[in-house]
Amino acid sequence: METALLVAAGGGGDALGALIVGKALGRLGVRPVVLSFSWDRYLIDPTPGPRTHTDFSDLTRLTEHTWEVTAASRLRTGGVSGLTLLARHTDARFALLDPSAGAVGLSQQIRELAQHLAADRIMLVDVGGDIVARGDEDTLLSPVADFLALAAVAAADLPAELVVAGPGLDGELPEPYVRARIGATSYRLAPSDVTAYLPALDHHPSEATTLLAAAALGVTGHAQIRGSGAVVPLGPAGADVLTTDFAAVAKANTTVENLLTTRTFQDAEDTVRRSCGRNELDQERRKAARLDSQPETPDPSTDELRQRFTTYAAGAAGQGISLVSFRRLAEVLGRRRYDPDLVRRVVGPLAHRSLPLVRLA
Repeated sequence: METALLVAAGGGGDALGALIVGKALGRLGVRPVVLSFSWDRYLIDPTPGPRTHTDFSDLTRLTEHTWEVTAASRLRTGGVSGLTLLARHTDARFALLDPSAGAVGLSQQIRELAQHLAADRIMLVDVGGDIVARGDEDTLLSPVADFLALAAVAAADLPAELVVAGPGLDGELPEPYVRARIGATSYRLAPSDVTAYLPALDHHPSEATTLLAAAALGVTGHAQIRGSGAVVPLGPAGADVLTTDFAAVAKANTTVENLLTTRTFQDAEDTVRRSCGRNELDQERRKAARLDSQPETPDPSTDELRQRFTTYAAGAAGQGISLVSFRRLAEVLGRRRYDPDLVRRVVGPLAHRSLPLVRLA
């Protein structure tokens, strides 16, 4: 049987999505290893951008250029890595995609880890599908991580396949557009494919992967996610897994060709900005600067948070929004750190019993 190295395209949420998809497609070994960026939202890691191995303490070295993030790993810069959270709440192992040496360095990490694990092929996983973008789409918000992962896998020159789970669920490219771009075969996730990973989801604010699991569990509605308040339609097709030939997608992306020879993350960031006209790091830095400049204030009481939630829920329901992610709600309530237990206390029985998701109507 072939052994696949799972590579998550966008960070911690895609790392968990890779485990879900790998299990469903029968690609997981005895103890799977996922290679992923540590690139998280402000609520758990307030430093903008992806982490490098020098940002961590207590990593485990796997090869010359690859490091494992364990349950004991800590960020020196403050906050928590989503990979540390996943290592604590799953039985999988997580290796760090360190982008400090650009696509050239990332491809070296992929080759080394594939050899270390005796993997026959690479499975690159993206939840939502923005990885299949051309780069000029108006709704595209976060091209750097996905396009850099595409370039790194292409430069690694190993057999590879691309898997998109939950087309459209990241609130960027619409579902029909993703399906048209990928032209793939489909597998629909079942509840049994996601139940083992629900405890991890309850601690990790990955909205697209939460919606993927929700679709597999039969949840439907219109979900508000992200700081921007994007509304994502959620139905049974949200549980679809699309697989396609990697080379065709990489070849269709002109930005990937320009990224192949990048040797620093700054080079990669500048390349995407020039090619796509946008870069999510710019927005992340502006948000971090704005929040960091605001004076610290006492945390509001639970009663005050309930009042804020009631006001928000009435307005959102009036706009046809029936679901909201814990992460989105935490920001609406004025919280700077992710605390799923607090959200559950505030919303009470409106919280889904096993997902970080609130039903408003």
